[in-house]
Amino acid sequence: SNSIVIATLGIFSILAIIGTIYVSIPNPQTSSLRHEAFNKGHRCSILKNARQSFLETITELDLSSCNLVSLPKEIRTCAALQKLDISSNPLLETLHSELAKCTKLEILFSSQNTGMTTLPTVLGSMTSLTRLGWRSGSLTSILEPEEIPPNVVHLILTNNHIRELHNPAVFDRLRHVRKLMLSHNQITSLPSEGVVKMVELELLRLAGNQLTTIPDELWALPRLTWLTISGNPGLGLPALEQRVPTI
Repeated sequence: SNSIVIATLGIFSILAIIGTIYVSIPNPQTSSLRHEAFNKGHRCSILKNARQSFLETITELDLSSCNLVSLPKEIRTCAALQKLDISSNPLLETLHSELAKCTKLEILFSSQNTGMTTLPTVLGSMTSLTRLGWRSGSLTSILEPEEIPPNVVHLILTNNHIRELHNPAVFDRLRHVRKLMLSHNQITSLPSEGVVKMVELELLRLAGNQLTTIPDELWALPRLTWLTISGNPGLGLPALEQRVPTI
């Protein structure tokens, strides 16, 4: 009976080893997908080279510093995409309509893309986009509401060259915004009829601009609790401070 027990244990040991070996062998398809998704050498060409079935499942995509001239049309396949980073592509001049096919996209980072002077109009049709970061670019104005995602909550446009922000219709697209960061631009004024529409605004950064006045409507916004306005030489902060209500 002892020899039977030993033999049985030996068989189970062999099966356990085989099972371990089997588990440790990587699935070729999975290994390939991981390689495509995370290997830096293949990151920039993933839209061109990956299988469509894989592109349909990815939720995050990093195309920063990829020398993009245009966003590959294969982006329309990324139906599950929630976060996209296309920063540091200075040759990129616009974003085409294919991006609108990413109907679950919530976060878009597009910093240091100096080839674009206005926000692409495709963004205005993307209702899922709630966070847009466009830092250190070449934006000169925000003139048309069609440039702004209609449900944006965090809008970060710091360190651009924005002068014009006068169209009150633009602020219709900011009715849900909670964080608005416009520091280090060249903004001279804010329209009072636009400011009153930002009823959800909690944080506003306007430091380092060319403001000469702040509309009183700003102080009436019900949720505003954080404001930076330093670095505006013509603003006259001591006189302005007398108009700011105590919270």
